[in-house]
Amino acid sequence: MPRWNPNGRELYYLSRDGNMMAVSLSGSPSRLVPSAPSPLFPVQIPASDNKQGYDVGRGGRFLINSEMEIADDPIRLVLNAQVRLR
Repeated sequence: MPRWNPNGRELYYLSRDGNMMAVSLSGSPSRLVPSAPSPLFPVQIPASDNKQGYDVGRGGRFLINSEMEIADDPIRLVLNAQVRLR
């Protein structure tokens, strides 16, 4: 799931061990020179058929689709809370 930084000088991808990786590119359009890959942060993106688990916005900020853990506690809705407080 590689994605380009909007600045066009950096490529992001997910490593097999669950890290967001970055590779900087320098040189000219006819001869790109990649840097050594560097890990940015660990990430858990759920498997998906559409491969849209994350995206990179302006300024290199990430939007990541992740799974949330939901507590087993029930949701409690209190109606007329003002009346009950009197």
